[in-house]
Amino acid sequence: MQLLNQKNFKIYTLDNLLAVPTNLYNQDGTINENCHRTAIGQLHHDLKILNQKKNIPIISDKIVEYLEELNQSFDIVMPVPSKANNNITLVCQDISNKTNILMLDYIKNVNNDFIILNEAELKNKTILIIDDTYNTGRTLKNIYSKIKHLATNVVAITFVRNR
Repeated sequence: MQLLNQKNFKIYTLDNLLAVPTNLYNQDGTINENCHRTAIGQLHHDLKILNQKKNIPIISDKIVEYLEELNQSFDIVMPVPSKANNNITLVCQDISNKTNILMLDYIKNVNNDFIILNEAELKNKTILIIDDTYNTGRTLKNIYSKIKHLATNVVAITFVRNR
């Protein structure tokens, strides 16, 4: 699902249905009947919260399928850095292995501001940015503002959208 469509910047999410970010289990271990996670939402939760690395190839396969639907080629795939772990980077590495898109880890988060490393290598490239969650779009728009003068086109894909 497309969340943003500007001339040279688009944001998509694999799953727009993460309706309520609740816990799957109650404190007593029973399943929370009020949890509204979809399949991709549950994969994301288990990867991010439970660090279940087995979900990396499943999520990257979903992204590769989505890329095929977009019918667009990319020069570079870049992960949005995470404070919690490097799982987004691992997903990007898996995407790179499956698609031969060059994976560059050039986005750094310094005091909640994003710094782009090796800008010259991004010049005139079509860039794919991967993030786990779309909340307000602020993170992706911030990153785009730092690379829009370099890249010819930027597409961001998130695993889920939080409302």
